[in-house]
Amino acid sequence: NLHADTLDEARHQIVHECGAAPEGFDALGIFVGVSVKRGGLGTRRRVERMDYHDGGRWRAWDAKNEPTERERDIALFFAECLKNGIRRVEDVRAAWLEAR
Repeated sequence: NLHADTLDEARHQIVHECGAAPEGFDALGIFVGVSVKRGGLGTRRRVERMDYHDGGRWRAWDAKNEPTERERDIALFFAECLKNGIRRVEDVRAAWLEAR
């Protein structure tokens, strides 16, 4: 869980500030940018962007295009999380690592 709005900010934190190898960052496989808004009805989180590593490079998910096989797999993963009541960041992260 990072406080980063973009893939580049996440990479900077993990590789440059924490000293991880770039390959280690790539091994994360997915970056989901989430905005948090607090209001009278509580806290609301919204996925603003998603990037994924396709084995060769990072790609931005563009919902306007026909999904790739990798994007369909990721969407299925998130659908399974919702179906199984997995909603907290920590639990999604654990499920992602277990599924890999």
